[in-house]
Amino acid sequence: MKRTLFGAIGCAILAAVVSLAWSQEEVMRLQGDGTKASQRPAVVFPHEKHAELMDCSRCHHDYDAYGVNKGDEGRRCAECHGSGKANPVPLQRAYHEQCLSCHERVNARQNRNLPVMCGQCHVR
Repeated sequence: MKRTLFGAIGCAILAAVVSLAWSQEEVMRLQGDGTKASQRPAVVFPHEKHAELMDCSRCHHDYDAYGVNKGDEGRRCAECHGSGKANPVPLQRAYHEQCLSCHERVNARQNRNLPVMCGQCHVR
């Protein structure tokens, strides 16, 4: 009986540690890669809310030579799109194309009012 109880407690502790180690931030601040001053404030991004609605590889993408999205969870946008990287899409354009195009599609299809104007995302 004691062995089963200690085993269950051990499993619960292990599950909690693993969950914390791989959990994503609920809310993130999206900002530049630090190589130049930003003209607007960082975007407060509800990551957890977005993660519940779509597949991670939609944003955390990694395209192979044939244009197939292999996904690449856990990396931040600036790791590939930052200044001096081989990726031809700069960070700001990557954010805007990814976020704005998705919000515009959802707004049109679902008659929603997701932010698409600068000041709606970059709140002072």
